[in-house]
Amino acid sequence: MYQKIKAKFKASPTIFYACSIVASWAGVGSLMNFRTIALRYGAVPAIIWAVFNSLACITFGLFADRVPSIRRIMQSKVMFYFIGLLTLFQTWTQMSGIYEIFGDTPIGTKGGMIIVYVTCVAFLIMLLKDGMIRNVLSDGFSWVVVYGLLAVVVAAALVYTGGAFAAIDPGVNVAGIKAGVYNGLLLLPGPFACPYYYSLFEYNDGNTDGTRHGDMKKAFVLAGVMFGIYMVLAALLTWVRFSPMLNVMKAILITVIAISSLSTYLYCEYLVFDKKFGFALDVLTVASWQILIPLGVMGIWQLMSTIRIYVVVAAVLFSIVLDLVSDRKEAAR
Repeated sequence: MYQKIKAKFKASPTIFYACSIVASWAGVGSLMNFRTIALRYGAVPAIIWAVFNSLACITFGLFADRVPSIRRIMQSKVMFYFIGLLTLFQTWTQMSGIYEIFGDTPIGTKGGMIIVYVTCVAFLIMLLKDGMIRNVLSDGFSWVVVYGLLAVVVAAALVYTGGAFAAIDPGVNVAGIKAGVYNGLLLLPGPFACPYYYSLFEYNDGNTDGTRHGDMKKAFVLAGVMFGIYMVLAALLTWVRFSPMLNVMKAILITVIAISSLSTYLYCEYLVFDKKFGFALDVLTVASWQILIPLGVMGIWQLMSTIRIYVVVAAVLFSIVLDLVSDRKEAAR
């Protein structure tokens, strides 16, 4: 079965790339932070944030090859190592998401913690061999499961509540709009600081294992569209009241989403620091997660995003200046 799916991927990789991109980009932060913003600031700020979230991968796909030298700069040793270390925050975010979501279920946060560690150990071992292919295929499978579970949970929630939503604060005020735009702007540079996406480009360009060339721009645009659909369904879960059974279903859903992203972010350390050092760094990351639990999903995400935006903006500006200087030198010759 695995060999058949692997053969399909190698023959037509674009849709598999798209599923892997959206699986890695979604993560638990997308759903849980949407809910946090919606309840704290209102519906409109959350929608603004979701639109920026959906456009992030599309923006990267359309401009990664058009922004002068950006791929070369971000894949230079210093920058690649730095964004590789930033990926540790993404790993911690997914782990915290699983931990927190089981707090509303009979399993509790202790059970969630066990699930977190078992999942991390499984991926650390699985990704040591055929990492890229295994990660892309596991992402594709998990994202099919996510869509199915999301549809079931949304339908069950609407049936349980009779279609009645909790009171929705529109949040049409200066503070709310500012929060939506600010958090949305933190999202846009995200893909530019993801080592996995640059490695996907390299893998697609290289074709060393016989995989056909895919259309990377199309893959990122498709990922953005799929993510937008996911956010629409996720939004419905923000304003419905959950029964104990629905809380368990929601926890399973978010766990699957977290797992699909967790595999990618653990694998990033293999890509950036090679397998031996990457494995050791992943083990250290999983072990040190306890320190960051008090920050919560939103806290870890905001800390990472604030650092990330300065790095990406500086890299883009540097690439533009570098290109202008190169053009002037060429003209002088």
